[in-house]
Amino acid sequence: MICLAGHSTNLSKRIYIAGVAYYHMVVKPQFKVGDLVELRSGGPTMTVTDVREEDPERNWPVRYDCTWFAGKKNETGHFPELALKPAQAEK
Repeated sequence: MICLAGHSTNLSKRIYIAGVAYYHMVVKPQFKVGDLVELRSGGPTMTVTDVREEDPERNWPVRYDCTWFAGKKNETGHFPELALKPAQAEK
């Protein structure tokens, strides 16, 4: 097991391409459905509604679907794990 940017990973899958072994890293998601998160760059508190462990279309190892309110309007978005952090506790 190695640590990659604060995430625990396992080198669990060996793939051979043209006789050369490559290792596929499996990343354990940091958040789960129902967790409160926010963007590292700031913004509203969001709720994780879905966790997708791989999103090859965007080359993200873990993708989170989140929802939040902008006034009375419910918004949704998709974010890579490295863009999120746990939400600060409200005072």
